[in-house]
Amino acid sequence: MAQQWILTHEKILEDTFNNQISYKSIMEHNVMGSFQLNRTQKLCSEGQRVFPFILKLQEDGTTNGFFSRVYPNIPTLEQRQEYASIFNRKNMLDSFAAGKTHFTYQHKYEVSLIAHK
Repeated sequence: MAQQWILTHEKILEDTFNNQISYKSIMEHNVMGSFQLNRTQKLCSEGQRVFPFILKLQEDGTTNGFFSRVYPNIPTLEQRQEYASIFNRKNMLDSFAAGKTHFTYQHKYEVSLIAHK
């Protein structure tokens, strides 16, 4: 019985890994940037981007730093409030505990011309 559990657990981990790789591959073609966020350890890493200035969002390596850099560049109050309700630490940890491993939110993002120089 223990051997069966180990094989089942390994299969679940393998499937989870494969799903994350597939998701990341699909998303890379449709976004300005993507980042690996670990809200438990408060880390932001593995930035992938179309535009180099997007990597500045992860400059200090923390999730709080990342979110504080994105938030002011969302142009409307309604979108900022929705963004904040999704990407706050409590919501993300509660969602992860419930099995959700990916968060996406499409919004406009104000880009300064100075940002890409």
